[in-house]
Amino acid sequence: MPALDVIPADSETLVLQTTRSHDQWNTTICSRNDRYRRIKNLRKLVFLDEADVAARGLPHCVTSPMQKDACARQS
Repeated sequence: MPALDVIPADSETLVLQTTRSHDQWNTTICSRNDRYRRIKNLRKLVFLDEADVAARGLPHCVTSPMQKDACARQS
């Protein structure tokens, strides 16, 4: 099991974690909807803390393709 207290080596690296909600079990997504966060018909979504968004100069909402190979991508 990976350590939960791992701190990235640099301040630009973000730690990705999953959060369970309705229609999910053990963070496995079973539905494309998340009624608690008002998400409909969407599975590829990453929430960032407002401070992380501001520190990186990102707009309120950014869409970017996600890949399984852990390589950063910009759209």
